[in-house]
Amino acid sequence: MDGQEILRRFHERYGPTAGKDGPVLFVREVLGAEPDEWQVEVLEAFGARERLISIRSCHGPGKTALLAWCVLYMLLFRFPQKTVATAPTRGQLFDALYSEVGKWFTKLDPSLQALYHVKSDRIELLAAPDESFFSCRTARRESPEALQGIHSDNVLLIGDEASGIFEQIFEAAIGSMSGEYATTILASNPVRTSGFFFDTHHKLADMWHTVAISGFDSDRVSDAFIHDVARRYGEDSNAYRVRVLGEFPKADDDTIIPFELVESARDRDIKANPDSSRVWGLDVARFGDDKSVLCERQLHTENWCKEWKALDTMQLVGR
Repeated sequence: MDGQEILRRFHERYGPTAGKDGPVLFVREVLGAEPDEWQVEVLEAFGARERLISIRSCHGPGKTALLAWCVLYMLLFRFPQKTVATAPTRGQLFDALYSEVGKWFTKLDPSLQALYHVKSDRIELLAAPDESFFSCRTARRESPEALQGIHSDNVLLIGDEASGIFEQIFEAAIGSMSGEYATTILASNPVRTSGFFFDTHHKLADMWHTVAISGFDSDRVSDAFIHDVARRYGEDSNAYRVRVLGEFPKADDDTIIPFELVESARDRDIKANPDSSRVWGLDVARFGDDKSVLCERQLHTENWCKEWKALDTMQLVGR
């Protein structure tokens, strides 16, 4: 049986006429996965054509897999359609989401796979590459058009790690949601207490279908991970709230650098500018267990750091 015939038969059971149950049945019967209860909720909302879905979660409950299932459902069962995903960094977008889509794509019957062209950043329907595709575009403040100008009878916009996506990207995406069958799905660890993703769970929550996942809600999150975060940071810490409970961090009155800035610095894409002057950062520790560290911030060849311990201020100046 060729791919077109399989697809015609699949449409009867899993396509849009199946309503909210279609995506759930597709995941179970075609991809061979058993979705968690929260994933079923999102898949049903997606199948019912909910326009706005926002998911905040702990680490590791399977939100990237959920997004990949929705991408494949769009490619197979909605035409014409355009699905575009974005994330704050290239690593989050390609190493995580696009890689996950590729993994589940290989679960399809080979004759179905043959209907599509898989590129480095895009999957296209061979018969109509401009009318049905999935595309990945990194979200940058200086180029906010990642989700802009996406027009089709069926549109799916995905914001992965949406807490770190700049406001300009969401503003540019408004026009892409003008069609009757347009859906936006945002998914993220809730690391920031401001911004559009935060608002979808607070002042805009009445407009969005919101889902919250704790590590205690998913068998995919191990007890060992929960125990490790609790021991390392404490159950009253922001790290525990975000990584285990899937809750937004609390404001820290005794913290110099807010939690959300530390998280964004860890994940940020950085490009070295060989024409700029050298910039250095110095963390002065003086005495005690900590070390003084000098680090080259503007990277020319490789990261350069030097450490000293137990030096007073003037000794450190001399070094």
